[in-house]
Amino acid sequence: TTNSLLAIYVVVLLMETASLFFWPARNALIPRLVDREDVATANGLAYTTQQASMLVGLMASSAVLAGFEAIVRGLMRADVPLVSASVGLFAPALLAPRAAGVVINAMSFLFSAAVTSTIRVEAVGERASAPLRLELVGRQVRESFSFFREHRELRGLLTTIFLAIFGGGAMIP
Repeated sequence: TTNSLLAIYVVVLLMETASLFFWPARNALIPRLVDREDVATANGLAYTTQQASMLVGLMASSAVLAGFEAIVRGLMRADVPLVSASVGLFAPALLAPRAAGVVINAMSFLFSAAVTSTIRVEAVGERASAPLRLELVGRQVRESFSFFREHRELRGLLTTIFLAIFGGGAMIP
């Protein structure tokens, strides 16, 4: 219906707006957590972890959902008074087709929040930076394309990553 569709658009808009703040903040934090010579490696690991978790999550999603349903059904059959009362009350919602995804996603966010809260970053002074000059940007873009053109393996890797992300983006909706 129209209201459901509008709600989906609003949620997607809010998520994308939040990501405009999240990704730059995450990328700015990495150099403050590792030594200067390890920044490229840390960025690579962050990207690889993100992509691998998406790939593994998509492949394992059916098994995870089936396992979640088995756990909920097992808790309902266990007949432990406190558990039965709370799970039984929410059983229709917990056993709905998409409920497992919502519950597991919420639990993963809570776990991530708990782990993230343990990170401590000491304040560092402002780094001196040169003003942005457009001729430097143009030169770096040209150098990037030259480097890309000269390295066949890199072209293959980046093409594969593009196709994987494109395919994942096409599957999610």
